[in-house]
Amino acid sequence: MPLRGKEHPPSFKDNAPFFDSLADLDVWLEKPTGKLRGTIGFPDDHIPTDRHGKLLVCHDFKGGYAEVPSDVTYTFNFWHLCNVFVYFSHHRVTIPPSGWTTAAHRQGVKMLGTLIFEHKESEGDCLRLLFGKLPGSRTGPASPSNDDSVPVSPHYARVLAELADQRGFDGYLLNFEYPMGGGIGQTRALAAWIALLEAELKTKVGPYAEVIWYDSIVYTGQLRWQDRLNSYNLPFFIPSTGFFTNYTWPPHFPSLTAEYFRSLDPGLLSTRSPRTAPKTLQDIYTGVASGVAARTAAAASGATEPSSTSILPRSD
Repeated sequence: MPLRGKEHPPSFKDNAPFFDSLADLDVWLEKPTGKLRGTIGFPDDHIPTDRHGKLLVCHDFKGGYAEVPSDVTYTFNFWHLCNVFVYFSHHRVTIPPSGWTTAAHRQGVKMLGTLIFEHKESEGDCLRLLFGKLPGSRTGPASPSNDDSVPVSPHYARVLAELADQRGFDGYLLNFEYPMGGGIGQTRALAAWIALLEAELKTKVGPYAEVIWYDSIVYTGQLRWQDRLNSYNLPFFIPSTGFFTNYTWPPHFPSLTAEYFRSLDPGLLSTRSPRTAPKTLQDIYTGVASGVAARTAAAASGATEPSSTSILPRSD
């Protein structure tokens, strides 16, 4: 229910609710910030059932952050059906509002933020994510090199995990929707960085933390939505905790995803962390754009074991 009046004190709003660049994130890091009070933590003793598929809901409502204390806004009333909720926006780093995180955790639902790279202006931050925070050059650009390897810094993996811990949410959806000019060298480094992020989150947030990869770029660095799990995007699923397919798939693609998943070497799906279970088909979310389509996705999967569905409530 909306609050009466229009002018509300700052306590009704989260400090730095999002970041538009990794440089902005570094500025936040330089300022001492205590852990956010009042947000209920995720019940880490919550044991999900494996009898059914899982449901992920991705909030994509008018660019996000449309909540106004004195006005009617987007609400979600089906927490008991949901396993993971992603708060989504088009800012570089989306932080779920504390009220949403508390609502999710009260129902045993994980709440994720979003790390997104899209459009030309993302190119620099895509590299910065892997290189880490670098000092400005005094000698100009580096000379060309035939070495296509890309170094990997744990800096932003640590910062993003620290941010999740400080704000009380449970991980990130990774949405890379801009081509990587560094090709295979850059995507190989990205896969290694995802593993670093997953490890940092599980250390700082808890063993229940999630890193979910959205079906976007492929191992060559090209932006090519596959609408299913296959060999082109497998390198990003392996270091993640989950995979979120694009939502323009034909009816037979969920079955192809299940078939491909079962064909994989179990060693690829195991984890180096004793606190994390090996991946299952439930860790692959089939993206759909409405609640009606969710039932279609579940019926079309053709899987003999539980599968998962992602719903994207959208409003322009």
